[in-house]
Amino acid sequence: MSKGGTFPFPHPYRMSTFRPRATALLLPLVLAACGGDGDGPIAPGGTRLTPGEARVLAAAAGSQRLFTVNVPAGTGTLRVQLRDGTGDADLVIRHGTRPQTGLYDCVSEEPNTLEECIIDAPAAGTWYVLVVGHAAYRDVRLSALLGAESGATALQSGVPVTGLSGGAGAFRMFAIDVPAGASLEVTTTAASGDADLFVRQGTFPLLNQYDCASWGSGGSERCQRWATTAGTWYVRVEGFTPYAGLTLTATVTPAAAP
Repeated sequence: MSKGGTFPFPHPYRMSTFRPRATALLLPLVLAACGGDGDGPIAPGGTRLTPGEARVLAAAAGSQRLFTVNVPAGTGTLRVQLRDGTGDADLVIRHGTRPQTGLYDCVSEEPNTLEECIIDAPAAGTWYVLVVGHAAYRDVRLSALLGAESGATALQSGVPVTGLSGGAGAFRMFAIDVPAGASLEVTTTAASGDADLFVRQGTFPLLNQYDCASWGSGGSERCQRWATTAGTWYVRVEGFTPYAGLTLTATVTPAAAP
């Protein structure tokens, strides 16, 4: 895919504005066994999803595919993601038992096929992943990733964090407090590879939900936003390809005195 630019909106990986909806979840989630990946019926408990491996899916509108992923104790983050392909598939996940209407730990219902849930410090055990066909879809990649670190590393204004590295698809979260009326500028430079930048106020940025994203063709990225209210801003560094020697700097500039 092509890359390049800084985007307060829309999302760089799918040029479409955010459109929340609840249509899929207003319908009863009938979680009976169903076909999976074109290889026949799946077990009622769902198909096992191995962390770090992608499954390529295709299904009709109204379909439901159920998967499970095992999360060991002490896992820092659980990320479940849909991306690529065509059509419109939604994502619902829940710990310990299958999602039901109104009962889930995370739901992602963007248009098309870019969906993401991140659970910080997830409970150990089985997590159930439901892929719902809001419309027909094909060639959509479903994956789960277990991260070692939970929470977000605190940033100090103007103090660089150096020596960051990571693989393709791996991410790290950072946080900085910004007073009302101040501006926040976040920049990255990398010695090698390609890492992207996502910034969001109040909660972790997702690939489909953020306040600013920058995704140039290398490791040099920049986001600038203004805080209308005081709060914590979260910064996500995501490897588009493996990267190394990255420096991250967040700078808070207070509002000018009247």
